[in-house]
Amino acid sequence: MPHEEPVVPPPEDARVRALTEQLDATRAQVAAYALALDVLGRVSGLTDAGAVADAIVHLFTMLFAPGEVRLEIVAPPGVQDLIVSHDAGAPRAPLEFDYELDDARHGFRQRLTHDGHVVGVIELLDLAHPLYRDRYVNTALTIAPVCAMLIVHARALRGLIPICSYCKSIRDSQGTWHELETYITEHSEALFSHGVCPRCLERVGDG
Repeated sequence: MPHEEPVVPPPEDARVRALTEQLDATRAQVAAYALALDVLGRVSGLTDAGAVADAIVHLFTMLFAPGEVRLEIVAPPGVQDLIVSHDAGAPRAPLEFDYELDDARHGFRQRLTHDGHVVGVIELLDLAHPLYRDRYVNTALTIAPVCAMLIVHARALRGLIPICSYCKSIRDSQGTWHELETYITEHSEALFSHGVCPRCLERVGDG
């Protein structure tokens, strides 16, 4: 009986297959990002940290189908009352990198960072499709800044705000002082228009 050599696909076929797989992965990532923007756009008006956390958990659950999701929103220094935890497990050490793979639980942990500060950590465990984990991580890295921005926006004008008794400047969590108008404009959607109140108008008129 003659020996049959294994059929080796031509190099062109292998290249076409690789490009097709890459295109499919790119399409899936674009679709996931579009879904993320749609969901996050609908919750962008939320000002409650708990509601924002619920929306982020819901989004990551829809996108990646994990068996378990843990989210911890980290408040700025000195504002511990704003911490919202969706993690029933023990506290974990802070991440040193943007993400960390968990091979034992077929998942990963992802930092949510805004302006260089970690505002939260989300952990996805027992993924329904662990073979797609690398693709999921890339998508999570893409949408993480938007999630972090929503968290910062929701908590920006809550809690105690240190304000100067004389010039009314506001001190941020890093100890830097900002003019009142600048701080509110940067941390909310409010815009300022200027006028003169009756008391000041009377005082200026007397001068």
